[in-house]
This record gives sequence, structure tokens and C-alpha cells, in this order.
Amino acid sequence: MRQWFEAGYFKGDLPISQNPKGPFHLLSSLFPDPVVAFKPTPEEKEDESAKLALAQQRAQEEAAAAEQARAEAEEKERIAADLRRKEKAAAEAAEKEAQAQQARAVAAATAAEQNAQLKMMLGLSAGAQEKPDSQEGLNIAGPPKVIVTQKRTSASPSTKEQPPSNQQPQAAQNSKQNRPQPRAPQPAAAAAA
Repeated sequence: MRQWFEAGYFKGDLPISQNPKGPFHLLSSLFPDPVVAFKPTPEEKEDESAKLALAQQRAQEEAAAAEQARAEAEEKERIAADLRRKEKAAAEAAEKEAQAQQARAVAAATAAEQNAQLKMMLGLSAGAQEKPDSQEGLNIAGPPKVIVTQKRTSASPSTKEQPPSNQQPQAAQNSKQNRPQPRAPQPAAAAAA
């Protein structure tokens, strides 16, 4: 519009009111000098500069707030990443420990099972190992022992007149006692096998 005014399209009859029924004012009455027409007054310049300074200040504050928010977000992300990494390392360590414990349990069970099988193959029982001080020897084969206790009295007739049934178990008992007892294998030999 200023270009039109400077070009001379308006000869002083430009209406400034937007109200079509209202009064029209001549432009020449408002702007007697066309050089200063449409130029802001010093008050308007101050208002514009204040608005511009306020806008710049707001933009700087927003930029600083955005930078601070970005830095805080990066810090939070770094902390969260460290926490996730530590949790993952702890989970892996727990899993490795569980696997190691399971492997130890399997190895112990396997060793116990192999030990039991070896004892069974060698004819050893758990009771013989638990009571090594027992006076009874290992009875691998043969009839069970019959222990006959006789009371000897001085008034009784001679012991030569015993019935033949009693002599036979005693003879078997004597032959067993004279027989060498088999030796139990040493635990070191069993472990080496």
C-alpha cells in the first residue's frame, strides 16, 4: 500500500476506516508529509524493540531450558543404561553360579552313585564301612554260623559223649575259624579303580 501511495495512486482521498458506513478521512489530513507516511513513530519503535528483546530473552530461556532438559535426559539415560548393564551382569553371574552349583550337585550325585556301584561290585556293604572295628569278619560265602554255648559243670560226665548232631556244627565252626578270612580291599584301591 505504501508503494501505491508513493506511486501516486492515492490523491488524498484514501479511506482509512474499515467501516463502509463510517466517515472517511483524507490521508493527506493524517499524513501531510508523504515521506513520513507509514513510518513508525519513536514510541512504536521502542515497543517493537522491547517486544523483540522480550522475544529474544524468551528464546534464550527456552533454549537454555531445552539444553538443560536434554542434559538431564542424557544423564538419566546414562544412569538407566548403567543400571541395566549391572542388572544384566548380576543376572549372568547368578545364572553362572546356578549352573556351577547344578554341575557340582550332578558331579556329587554321580560320584556317590559310582561309589555305591563299586561297593556293590566288590561286595562291600555300607554297614561294613560304618563299623570297621566290628569283630565279625566278612562272610562272603558259606552257611551261617551256629554258635553253640555249653555249660560245663564239673559233675557232668565227660564231654566225649556228646550226640553226633552237636559235633557236626562245632566241627564246621572249628573249620571256619581255622580258615583264613578274606581281606577287604582298601578304600584307596577302590578309589583308584
